[in-house]
Amino acid sequence: MTDIKLFTGEGTDESPQDFLRSLKRMFMLKATFDDSKKVEFFEVCLKTNSPADEWWTGLPAASRASWDALEAAFNAKWPTKAITPKTTSEKKTLLEEARLEEKDLGRKVMAAGVEEYSHVVWADKVEKLAGEIPDTGNLLVDSIREKLPKGVRKLVGTKHTTWAEFCKAVRELRPSEILEKVEEEREAARIQQQLKTLMNPPPTPSKALSTALRNISLTSNPIPRPQFMFRPPVKATYPQRTDQERMADIQANALPIHPDTPTGHALYDTQVAVWTRAHGIKKPNEWRPYPLTPGSSPVASGECWTCGQPSHLPADCQRPAVPEQEVTWRRIAGGVGNRLRRAGASSVNVVQTAQADEAGGSRVADIITMEHYETLLNENRALWEMIGQGNGEGSSD
Repeated sequence: MTDIKLFTGEGTDESPQDFLRSLKRMFMLKATFDDSKKVEFFEVCLKTNSPADEWWTGLPAASRASWDALEAAFNAKWPTKAITPKTTSEKKTLLEEARLEEKDLGRKVMAAGVEEYSHVVWADKVEKLAGEIPDTGNLLVDSIREKLPKGVRKLVGTKHTTWAEFCKAVRELRPSEILEKVEEEREAARIQQQLKTLMNPPPTPSKALSTALRNISLTSNPIPRPQFMFRPPVKATYPQRTDQERMADIQANALPIHPDTPTGHALYDTQVAVWTRAHGIKKPNEWRPYPLTPGSSPVASGECWTCGQPSHLPADCQRPAVPEQEVTWRRIAGGVGNRLRRAGASSVNVVQTAQADEAGGSRVADIITMEHYETLLNENRALWEMIGQGNGEGSSD
């Protein structure tokens, strides 16, 4: 009897029909209850001074004479409320709003009093909602699949055309493979962001001059001569940087070394493509470090410059050589590290962090020199010839 909550009749957080059913369950357990006992038990289950208690006080004796009469009077006072069924449009909206969040992947959630993985609970829910619409033609499978997290969507694939097949494929995914795929997608997104950043570098004076030359109008107006700033000798212009300063940049700008796996090599190939697009044939330095072969040692770690592996000198190396640009970069960084070690500096540990070098490897202002201008003229020789013809310097035929 302790599981029956006292009935108030206020209709806020209680259901009259559920109260009546709880009484009937009690009566089924108490086979000795006759009508008078049932009516008496009903009375003690009403909350004192509540609307239901007041109703009971004013109830005619005929309605208290038997359980059937009492039940009829109760249902007349608190009739079953009709529930407006959901429309097909509302059911479709519920299906479309059932989302599997990436943050919940690999985690267990409560469903019907039982812990289950979130993707399994989601599959059970959408299959039930699709059946209630009903989507008998499986027309919504593709649109719901597109709303899955990208990693889950790739694992499930597109070959499942029915709700039963699609939801079964989602349920059968292992949590470990879901998390691994999600991490791969995140890493790919990071690489794409780095690529986007490197492909959209900030404008420099040289780039602005090149753009101006390409956009020159072929008119008779004289070509404006740029104002030149002559750069003094290199030794007098470039700051003399210490090895400690150079090593700080080597550590800060070091690219991540990927593992010697198929995925690691794919990410390394992307690094090389990004570097080559950004720097071409320029020599690597501490501001534009070259990508390192997967599974190799960090630069300036005492490694072999030829193969990138530890425990031997380049002269004794019998292993395949890394790319020429990487060898150059290892020699430069290794030379800085060796000089620091000989000078008694603290041990060199290259931190593997990725920072895009958009300054072209030089921290000295990019000044336009006469030599640079002449180079641009040679690169645009065809344009100048066209301009000359337009000014009457060539044949007009």
